[in-house]
Amino acid sequence: MIKESIRQSNIFIDYYERYQSEIQLTPDDEISLFQYAAFNYSILAQNYTFIDQQESAAFIYKKAIAFTSNRQSRYYVSALNNYGLYFYYEKKELDSALHYFEDARAIAEENFSDVHI
Repeated sequence: MIKESIRQSNIFIDYYERYQSEIQLTPDDEISLFQYAAFNYSILAQNYTFIDQQESAAFIYKKAIAFTSNRQSRYYVSALNNYGLYFYYEKKELDSALHYFEDARAIAEENFSDVHI
């Protein structure tokens, strides 16, 4: 089931990356599609972690950060925090984890009073 989830997430992300500039969307639909894509990056990275494909997981976590960084959204905060969790739980690299946790917290505190890291 996890491998099928990975396959489906990759299909969506590949399509989104390939055609996002060609798709004409309303502003609301554009936001919804951005949120859906950000969520798919997160799920995809977690699924790679579950099947012990750590290099793929790290690659997708970095892509999630790059993808969400343009909007300073809650999804960016989440992407940073998720990568910190990856370093903490999977890599046992506490200094790296702390770096991402602190970045996520700083952005959340500055922009989102209801998001707590």
